[in-house]
Amino acid sequence: KAQRFEVDLWAATNRMNQKDDRIGEHQTGFRGFEVLGERPGFGRLLEVGAGPFTQTKGILAVLPEARVESITLFDPSIEYYLKKVVNCAYRTGKLVHYSETDEDDEKP
Repeated sequence: KAQRFEVDLWAATNRMNQKDDRIGEHQTGFRGFEVLGERPGFGRLLEVGAGPFTQTKGILAVLPEARVESITLFDPSIEYYLKKVVNCAYRTGKLVHYSETDEDDEKP
């Protein structure tokens, strides 16, 4: 049931042209992720329950000096998001960069 709810929720984002999952709220609520420092080293990063937009892109947006060797995204519905969610943040195989102006820069 929970996965069906998630799939239906994110499918609805196509009509709303949604491109994130409240990234701005998280950036504010976690004070720009300042606890991680200015240049955190994430190495090989794994995001579990990434959904179609991920939270990683919001963290990387405010920490542009962060070092990431690779990003692996896991979500039980990831195949659905890749095929059906128009603004899926990793649809091309690269993570779309988040910005307030909705620029579609990509991160490897």
